Amino acid sequence: MSTQKKTWHIAGMHCPRCETDLLRAVKDLDGLSLSRADYRAGTLTAQWDDKRLPEEKLAECIAQAGYELKRENSSALRRILTLLCLILALLPSACSLPSPLWRGCSALFQQPAQE
Repeated sequence: MSTQKKTWHIAGMHCPRCETDLLRAVKDLDGLSLSRADYRAGTLTAQWDDKRLPEEKLAECIAQAGYELKRENSSALRRILTLLCLILALLPSACSLPSPLWRGCSALFQQPAQE
């Protein structure tokens, strides 16, 4: 992937000083440029080259400054998969077409056995 504009959610920013501290922490990172922080939205936006700066290294740098880079939420993914399965389940009846696709959806949401 080449350089792209990306916005990350950052936990722990509460004031303009937090924006300044965060920007100071990431300003010299190779692979990140044109950084902007917004404490009200809780975001960091920048031009990012993921080949030069892995997201994990960025997260570590942000953590050292006292903030947390929020990762994609697995519960959000679960909601998307649930919606997709619901659509696949309703589609055959709406279109009068047989579809075995939705049958596999229940396996996605089975909880692992507690040991």
